Parts: sequence; C-alpha cells; structure tokens
Amino acid sequence: MIVGVKDTKTQEQLVLATFGRKGFFGTLLSTENMPKKSQSLIEMQAFTISVNQYADLIKFLAKMKKNRRSNAASFAVPTAWIEAGQEYGEQVSFTWLNSNKKIEDLSEPRSDQGNDSGYEPDKIKQGISLDTNCRTTAKYITQTTMGVDSLPNVSSLFFTSLPFKAKLCDGKIKEKLFIYPPPLPVHQNPEDKAQWDILKKMYARMDKIAKSASGKNMDSSHEKFDLIKTLYQEQYNKLTQGKQSINDLLGDIQRYISEGANATIIDRPRRFAFFKTSTRKMFEQIQKENPFQDDASKVNS
Repeated sequence: MIVGVKDTKTQEQLVLATFGRKGFFGTLLSTENMPKKSQSLIEMQAFTISVNQYADLIKFLAKMKKNRRSNAASFAVPTAWIEAGQEYGEQVSFTWLNSNKKIEDLSEPRSDQGNDSGYEPDKIKQGISLDTNCRTTAKYITQTTMGVDSLPNVSSLFFTSLPFKAKLCDGKIKEKLFIYPPPLPVHQNPEDKAQWDILKKMYARMDKIAKSASGKNMDSSHEKFDLIKTLYQEQYNKLTQGKQSINDLLGDIQRYISEGANATIIDRPRRFAFFKTSTRKMFEQIQKENPFQDDASKVNS
C-alpha cells in the first residue's frame, strides 16, 4: 500500500508511506522497500484521502507499533504534528519520521473520526491465505481510512490485476495518476436517491475516461476527469452532510458546466472532432432526466 501527495510547486507525486504485510505468516505491518535506481512498474488504483483521514491512519499505525504488531516507521507526516503550535492550511509541509521523530511519539493529530476506533487490528493479525492477503489488507485499510464500504476496480483476489500501472522510483511516482474520489456509499438516504443516481453517472463517466485514456489524449483525459471529479466531490460532501436537494444539485451542475473554461473542457473532443463529446451528452442526459422545478412550480404541483 502506498500513500502519496502532489507537490503544489513542482507537481511531482511524492510517496509519503509504503507498507505491507510481513512477519511469520504475514501477521505484521511493515515498511516496504522503495526502489532506488530502476523504475519499478507497479499496478495500482489511486483514491483521494484528506489530511485528517491520513491522521486517522497514522494514529492506527502508531497504536499497532506500540502493540508490536507493526514495525512501520518510514512515514512522512505533516510538520504541524511534530512541531507544537503549528497549524496547516490548504498547503501542508511534511517531515519524515526517523530515530529522533518516532511515529509513537507524535502529538495527537487532528482527525475525522476523533480516534482510530474504525480500524480493527485483528483484521491485520490474521495470517496469509487466499481470503486474507496483502490485497485484502490494503483494501481494508483504504476503505476504513476513507470511510467507505467498497472500492471500485479493486478485487480482494491478489491475482486479479489492478487497472492502472505507474513507475515508482526513489520516492516518486512518475506517471500522472487518475486519483479517484470516494465511491458512493452503500447506505444512502432514500429521499436522496435522485441525487445519488446523478453522482453514480458522474463516477461511471470518470471511470470510463480514465480507463480509455491513451498517449495522444492523456492530457485532455486528465482535464475531463479532474473537472468531473471536482463537481462530484463538492456534491458528495453536500449529500453526505444532508444539505443538498435535487434542485440545488441541478442548479450547481448548470452553473458549473456553463462556466467558460469548464464548457471548453467538456466540449473538447478526445478523439473524433465531429461529434458531441460523451461528457457533454452525460450532462445533457442528467438534465433531461431530472427537469428543474422552481419554487413556484413546486407550490402549484
């Protein structure tokens, strides 16, 4: 499992942490070795987590180390967790842990859950088998960190390939990644079904864009993916907080896709220049299937 971050100045994708299962029958979490010279091609599926979710993960790993179920020590953490009195904003600086700055000695980092109660150490303690392996461990930790019930494109079977590949060398991920937002929750408010159905279409479109990207259209694929991802994440946050009606969602979509720069990206073809883009068709289908009702029409209905 790899945790990374993008440098806002250089746009480099830097590795913050790597760990997997080791020890007798694979019952411990341990730091994975990082390739130093040769560029190692690895399979992956990338997801977005917040700084606070990373805090939940670090607190769990610190607890595992104290209980001698992990020797994980090669991690970079926000400097604010080490130097008292510091706060972090939109841009976060990181410091590597070492013999003087240990994971178990960190001050209590701010987190989403308030503690690491979402993690179950026994899920890691189980030995290696077809049902319990490095893939299932990475999947479990990722799901728990993100607070989701499933991960798209990630099978629990370790011999099933992941959809993307990237070169890893000396703490850097070379290829620009398609970093997926959190998937739709399994348990949804039935009253918000129409809103979640719209987000489901957006997620499926992102997935198709990422999987169909190739050398010539890679830049435009990333542009379209990131455009939809930004809108999806914004609406996902509002829906999970119970603050987004269908009309509000449709209004946000209309405003977002009408902005000049966004409209240009939506309508820029990745392959054939003579046809309406699939992304534009998706948004038109969403609007057709969910006609906007103003307050007056709702009162009269």
